[in-house]
Amino acid sequence: MVVHDVDIQTDRDGAYAIERRLAVDMIRPVRFSEAGCIRSHFGVFQLGGVTVEIMGDIEKKDQDGRWHDPPILPSWIVYTAFDGIEIPLLTLAYECAAYRMLGRHKTVTMLEDWMAHGHRS
Repeated sequence: MVVHDVDIQTDRDGAYAIERRLAVDMIRPVRFSEAGCIRSHFGVFQLGGVTVEIMGDIEKKDQDGRWHDPPILPSWIVYTAFDGIEIPLLTLAYECAAYRMLGRHKTVTMLEDWMAHGHRS
């Protein structure tokens, strides 16, 4: 799998707090915006050559055109160790459900295959 960027989901206040801390690396300031089936407090940063997208209070529109409230993120977080640091990640089950709602079936299939082979969800 090729990774093109890092997405950070947080709440509205968290998005603006991150923006203040990463201001020097800002490509696009955090602002409420809507793009297709997703709306959030969105901003873009460049850190060490990696594009980082911040999304606060993300809402998704389902295939019936209904907007869904932002998820309660703590209930979907798992932690993994990387270079001695505990990193919070959203579960693969959450990601699968989110991509399913957006109609991104290829990504759903890839995630389901990954989880079927015993990888952490």
